[in-house]
Amino acid sequence: MKVLYAVLIKWVFQISVLWLVFTFYGFSLFFLVVFGLIMSLITLGISDYVAFSFIGNLPAAIVDGIIVFLSMLIWLSLTTGLDFGIFAALLLYSSLVISGEWFIHRYVIYPVRRGGSGDRHAGYE
Repeated sequence: MKVLYAVLIKWVFQISVLWLVFTFYGFSLFFLVVFGLIMSLITLGISDYVAFSFIGNLPAAIVDGIIVFLSMLIWLSLTTGLDFGIFAALLLYSSLVISGEWFIHRYVIYPVRRGGSGDRHAGYE
């Protein structure tokens, strides 16, 4: 249940950042919701389970930003093509993900991982 709560928090965060950045470029809300869910699951598996355990909070947040940047870059280059405005939006999106994931790692995942039994934060077991 705690993993589901963490995925939900990451998904809402991803959707809000995607909506904030990419609605100005004509992306549909359905695409942003689906892409946000896919990115939440991928970054949860790679960054939160693997990278956070070995390298810590900030590097894991940077890994999150790199993952979402490369995923969206590959998707857009295969489907629509890239221009400077979209590339700038990708940089903004990945920067916002890095800063937001730092807080998510710190306040959702880290308190439980360090062994605080009194914490009511979501975490992994």
